[in-house]
Amino acid sequence: MNVSFESIENTLKKNIADVYQLAHFDRIVLDFAINQLEGLEKKLNKDHFIDNPQLTAATTRKSLENIRTNESLKSRFEIINNQCVVLLVSLFASAIADLYRDAITNLALSGTSPKLNDEELKFTVSEIVRDDTVLAKRIGRLMEEKRDVSFQDMKSIGRAFKEYFDVKIDRGNTVNNIIMAQAGRHVIVHDGAMINDRLRKQVGNAVPRELMPAIPNKGRLLFQPKELKIAGSSMLEYFSELRLRMERRFDDQG
Repeated sequence: MNVSFESIENTLKKNIADVYQLAHFDRIVLDFAINQLEGLEKKLNKDHFIDNPQLTAATTRKSLENIRTNESLKSRFEIINNQCVVLLVSLFASAIADLYRDAITNLALSGTSPKLNDEELKFTVSEIVRDDTVLAKRIGRLMEEKRDVSFQDMKSIGRAFKEYFDVKIDRGNTVNNIIMAQAGRHVIVHDGAMINDRLRKQVGNAVPRELMPAIPNKGRLLFQPKELKIAGSSMLEYFSELRLRMERRFDDQG
């Protein structure tokens, strides 16, 4: 059975790349402003023969260049980095959910899984008779709801794909990095990014990992752009491996 989930992975890649750009929002704004001022300087010099820095934008441009070089605005934009972690975790969860739902639907339509074939699902009469409802396409989401799958939890993700597809990715550095990102997302959203016992407990066994291998005992959890790259790369690596194993799973069943 030829099944491809490549389009989901491509969307995830693009979305993660967009998050990386957001993390450098200060640099993007500064680059834009500096380029505009450079253009103004050249125009004043060429068209009006003005090269006195006091009459052009040279002084302002140099000030902005110093800010860019010294990263003087970095501390004011740190909150963006944390929100980028929230976005990364959400994008990863969405992609994993799409993969699971599509895979369940394809497995149901193939009729090759006795376990899935015997599952009982409840429908309301309105769902059955509604013209725009195609029940077969909703099997994946219905199974997700029935099994109470959380796609922001690596244990739940592992169980979901093991149960019907017998696909398992061993826990290691990549998975542990994602666990750290998910735990970070939780404290950012629910605890104002304040480090607490729950966070330390959640990532206590997530070793080895590259993403924040050591967490301070107190204070705020602050992610850096380089750490966003670790989280995003780990998510892409995990998803790519999961996708390939799922596609092989369908290929093997013919």
